[in-house]
Amino acid sequence: MKLPITIGYLTIEDARDRRTWSGTHHFLLKELERRVERIELFGPLPETFAVKCARLLNQVLLRVPGKRFNWRASPWVARSYARIIESKLKQRPVDLLIAPAGLSTVAYLRTETPIIYINDRCIAGALGYHDVLQDLFDWSREQSRATERAALNKAALSIFSSAWAAEAAKLALPEAADRVRMIPFGANLPEAPATPSTGTWPNGPLKLLFLGVYWEEKGGPIAFDALLALKRAGIHAQLVVCGCQPPSACDDPDRSVKASSIRTSRRNWHGCNRICARPTSSSCPRASKRMASCSAKQRHTGFLCLQRAQEACPPLLKKVGPDCSSRLMLKDSNTPMPFKGC
Repeated sequence: MKLPITIGYLTIEDARDRRTWSGTHHFLLKELERRVERIELFGPLPETFAVKCARLLNQVLLRVPGKRFNWRASPWVARSYARIIESKLKQRPVDLLIAPAGLSTVAYLRTETPIIYINDRCIAGALGYHDVLQDLFDWSREQSRATERAALNKAALSIFSSAWAAEAAKLALPEAADRVRMIPFGANLPEAPATPSTGTWPNGPLKLLFLGVYWEEKGGPIAFDALLALKRAGIHAQLVVCGCQPPSACDDPDRSVKASSIRTSRRNWHGCNRICARPTSSSCPRASKRMASCSAKQRHTGFLCLQRAQEACPPLLKKVGPDCSSRLMLKDSNTPMPFKGC
């Protein structure tokens, strides 16, 4: 039985496009449609005059002083979006607003409708880490923080996909800390791949699968270092890249690009029956500074996620030890993997 309410789904981009926000907009929408009677789409939003000017200003500043303006979190952009959304809400009232990646859409929105704000990072914790948040003007840094504080203050509930982002949000606005939660995102797949049966090491090479649009931010160098570490240990391994083109410095006979775009048939990578899936390292900056190494073991389950232990795939991994620096152990196995989280 579906929940008898109307939810407004607020996105800047087209939520039905699987490419937006790595598919999270699309798959979250599909799950809501399965559980809620009515969904009102507030998006995609038109490119406002403020957005065009802010983007142009950033391009000019990058070429002249060589510093960045975080236009996406500027109050001018956020207020221009707010005016559009407020008009839509008057025509189509809803019981609840859900705003994934909605920093600039909810920060200055004037409405009494409760808002659930969802994001995978907190700007206060990501300043200087993500490319778009590096070398910012001081005034742009403060604008970004102010817009984020406004969004956290406006939301009835703020959900972040990692403990790192959630804790940064609580520090950014302590008075809203009791309205911040950490809920890991799903895999953005129509159906979960079947877990391979536990068995002996495969006859062929160990295939490592890297899925990501951004090589650096998503931990591509870590996956490549893992490949080299395995080869140095005498293990026949291959790294299959899907979603981006690695830099020439990461060329290797055992590194191949299956598809330079994520928008490809799943059979391009699903057939790898023994793979080590490397998820995003953006949710944990310190992890991207370390080299992930893993060695061949007699027992395995197929998918190994090199991510913070308590946020890794629950069906496949279990935590050994009291904190996030614990070693990871494959479920139904007593063999720990020599990879440490951050």
